[in-house]
Amino acid sequence: MDEQNQIRIAAVWLYIVATATLLNSLLLQLSLRFVDLLAGLWLTQASDAFFVGMRSIEPQGAPPDFEILAALIVDVLVVLIVVALGVKVSRGSRRAAGISFSIYAADTAVLAFIFADSVLSRVALIFLGWQALTLLVHIVGTAIIFGAWQTLRRKTRPPARAVAP
Repeated sequence: MDEQNQIRIAAVWLYIVATATLLNSLLLQLSLRFVDLLAGLWLTQASDAFFVGMRSIEPQGAPPDFEILAALIVDVLVVLIVVALGVKVSRGSRRAAGISFSIYAADTAVLAFIFADSVLSRVALIFLGWQALTLLVHIVGTAIIFGAWQTLRRKTRPPARAVAP
């Protein structure tokens, strides 16, 4: 794969992550149904779960408007950061690719930990299968972003100087 395509694919991946993250959050906040669109960030799913949990301490019949708004503000900020990183990666930013890789790799590591915990807890097979698929998609995404980061590191590295004898 040529270098420009590798960078473009990583930027598209980041846009997919942003879209899946936002859709996961909207579906949870508006329907109270957890949906995992495979590529979305676990970080926002954790914050969404926190805000959904806050609804249980509200007085009976109180509207959940504050919790929904707070959760969506956090999620939109995260999505905007991911989109900005995608734009910067598409323009050849080595730093943005490194930051994107670090964030997505950390998110993938948390998912791996959750998956291992689910296996040890003997979670139902259907849920384990979905978690395994989500983890696999995250691993592929991490590899895509890492490849773009390595490509950009090679492209932007200054040439080595000759050492005088």
